[in-house]
Amino acid sequence: TYLALENNDLTVIDVDFRHFHRLSHLKLIHNPLVSLPANCFSSKVLRHVELNELGRLSEMDPNNRFSSELRTMIMSESVLTQLPPALGTD
Repeated sequence: TYLALENNDLTVIDVDFRHFHRLSHLKLIHNPLVSLPANCFSSKVLRHVELNELGRLSEMDPNNRFSSELRTMIMSESVLTQLPPALGTD
């Protein structure tokens, strides 16, 4: 399943992604998000994430869990100050 919410001027996505079991591609680019949706990286089949140009997102929850299938995460032109430690683990 592919979810693209690009260019929607979203500041908050108040949805828990834990129930999106088949989500394999997530694209949230060009939105002024202040936080990411709960469990947005937890789908066991999530392989590709695009978080480009999220101009107000300065940090990611350090408790985020990432799919072991995640192959690509693109975060260009962001204002993130740090990445969650779990991103670099197997």
